[in-house]
Amino acid sequence: MIPKNTAPSSDPRKYRPISLLNYMGKIFAKLINNKLVQHFERNNTIRETQHGFRKRRGTTTLLANLYERVAREKGTDRKTLITMVTRDVQKAFDKVWHEAIIYKLIQSGVEKKW
Repeated sequence: MIPKNTAPSSDPRKYRPISLLNYMGKIFAKLINNKLVQHFERNNTIRETQHGFRKRRGTTTLLANLYERVAREKGTDRKTLITMVTRDVQKAFDKVWHEAIIYKLIQSGVEKKW
């Protein structure tokens, strides 16, 4: 982590994360993501419940929606037990079969222009 000069050393916000991607890689990834999201939203192939990789949606909005749904389903029945299992898939793309993703993207109508 690279320290900033603006916060006390005990504050985690004092440090900048280190990225292994160069600037061109970051820009390229952002462009690809924007094009894919536009394509899926334009063709109405992305679910309304999808929160990752969408504008104005993320982990916070997903958790807020989940909390509201659980509260609504539980209602006034205080004896209902709710169990939730979560998974951290942060590194999932590193282990996925990339050719299969490309195949599925082409099948969903994304044009191959490379």
